[in-house]
Amino acid sequence: MFLLKILISHKLMTQLLICFLFINGMTSASSLANPLTAHGERKKKLPSVSYENLIDCFSEFKNPSLEMDVNLEDLKKTIDYKYSTIKSTLGSRRVIFEDLKAAGERGDSKKRLTIRLSDLKKNPPLYKMTLEVLGGDLAGENILLPKVHEVNPSKDVIKSYLINAKIEEDETLWFDTKPNKMEMSYKIINEKLVELDFYSLNKRKKLKCDFRKKRGVLCLCLKK
Repeated sequence: MFLLKILISHKLMTQLLICFLFINGMTSASSLANPLTAHGERKKKLPSVSYENLIDCFSEFKNPSLEMDVNLEDLKKTIDYKYSTIKSTLGSRRVIFEDLKAAGERGDSKKRLTIRLSDLKKNPPLYKMTLEVLGGDLAGENILLPKVHEVNPSKDVIKSYLINAKIEEDETLWFDTKPNKMEMSYKIINEKLVELDFYSLNKRKKLKCDFRKKRGVLCLCLKK
């Protein structure tokens, strides 16, 4: 009889211990999911370092949607809203592609087409185009182009070099003239915005943001 009481008591203690651990575990999980301050108030997440740098440079770009994670597309929209674009100028375009026609003929199929702004002061701006065959290390060997194609090539001329092409990378760099002597430059690779700079023409203050695969968007505020 005495032994039976001990067994029942032991079983009851085990059940109570299991209940205690279960309730304590649930409370701990809840605390981790909803961290509270010593006064029982929910802790507020701090803005990202990139957002703090953004606001340090240009406080007028405060945007709650950017606080935790600066998205370059949203940042560009915010800047364009505050500073409308007066003029947008293509700085350069670089296309790395596989020439499918050349692949069947000679094997030197990987090429790089580059269009670069040569003189912005001219009206219209002066552009020059080059075409290269690429080696395994992406070192280029120039292909001679017709003279009429080298300077200010038309859209149809550019398109003619890319008709039988499998495009691997299409990179463009743009310069936007803004009011109050401000300027924005940004780079797009395969339709994705990957770099954005916003600065005054005297460059005393410059916001520099770029997308990094493992770290996301990093923004810096550069001041003279």
